[in-house]
Amino acid sequence: MTKRTPQREAFLTSVIITAIEGGIGYWAVARNYDWGTKEGGQHSLDGAMYARAHVRPQDGFAAVAEPGYPRKTLDDKGRWGILDIDAVAHGLGRLRKDEDNKLCAKSIRKHILGASAVNEGGDIDANDADIIVQVALLGEVVYG
Repeated sequence: MTKRTPQREAFLTSVIITAIEGGIGYWAVARNYDWGTKEGGQHSLDGAMYARAHVRPQDGFAAVAEPGYPRKTLDDKGRWGILDIDAVAHGLGRLRKDEDNKLCAKSIRKHILGASAVNEGGDIDANDADIIVQVALLGEVVYG
């Protein structure tokens, strides 16, 4: 398990919340969405954060997941990728390595990585979160 600071966990969690609540709804379906503090109780932006959901493309949207990632659960209705802080970190890592800007525009990549470097979730908007999640779960930006 990767050791992260509470600030890093809060940043990665905020990307998930932004994506689920505003960024990926035009192409994805989410289920089992939950977020809050690791200590339980009321959902709060204080304390060690977590967020998690199962995500798949909506009917009519087809995509092949990146080989070996995400971790998947299978059911009789299709493939659901697990969106958690490890998946978001994976997407950010792919964006960091994308020096040729094949995954997204240079200015967007620079903006996302700048916010990531200082763990500023407030700088990640719905479009940014959408890009991070698509790269994390699909291996590239497929939609939008």
